[in-house]
Amino acid sequence: ESVLIYECCFRVLSTSEETKLICATLSTLLTVLKYIPSADFFKFSLLDLMMDNFPRKPCSNLVLQCLIEIVGLDFPKVNIVQLMHNLFLHELQIVLPLNMDIPLSYDIGSSETQAFIQNLAMFLISFYQCHLGVLEITAEAKTALITGLDYLIKISYVNDTEVKKQGCLLFWKYFVLELLEAHLNLDDSTEASNITAFEVNPLDMIDENVSQIKPRKELFAEIMSKLRMLLISCMVKPEDVLIVEDKNQMIDCEAMMDNDALLQDK
Repeated sequence: ESVLIYECCFRVLSTSEETKLICATLSTLLTVLKYIPSADFFKFSLLDLMMDNFPRKPCSNLVLQCLIEIVGLDFPKVNIVQLMHNLFLHELQIVLPLNMDIPLSYDIGSSETQAFIQNLAMFLISFYQCHLGVLEITAEAKTALITGLDYLIKISYVNDTEVKKQGCLLFWKYFVLELLEAHLNLDDSTEASNITAFEVNPLDMIDENVSQIKPRKELFAEIMSKLRMLLISCMVKPEDVLIVEDKNQMIDCEAMMDNDALLQDK
């Protein structure tokens, strides 16, 4: 039965030009993705068809919601993960150019636009938490990865507590910890190798250690610089002190905290 459902969705998405029918098909696909084996999904070229319909404005949010569900599937091959990511970033730059002011678009945009940016953040965060290492293998995948992280940096400036704290800032915490743990694990493995292999020149071990860390450090250097600026902008500002005079002509000081910023900082 699952094959028949996917076959029906494939036929509609590959032949129809009717926007309402395509949206209805994507809604159906979103419903069944949670319950149908991932192997059946990848038998058809549904991923490519979904990307083709992503630039259609009424379909964009539905495609994003489907992609969020697909992230959790078991991908049969590593190159499919890379292909999906590269293709998505290519289409995304058509729908939402990277040079656009995303926080402003969110503030003045419709509820549909805000939902799109929220879904975009959710998809990128879910994708990178599941497949970050796979995207650091090839040069093309690395370029797309940096572009995707740039989008997340911009979305992180959105003035919405749910988007900023519940999504983006939690991801950046995961991202930095992942890089740090990888660095520390590499140091531990080098130390263990030095203990067990006395015949190895220690200087060679150090050079090998540095050679493994340096490419990743260079890859994310610009992103980490932008992330530092983001975190500085999100820091709680010092409390404002107002000097007031009461009815008895007594001078008093009142402290005013930025509660929203304090909540995000926690």
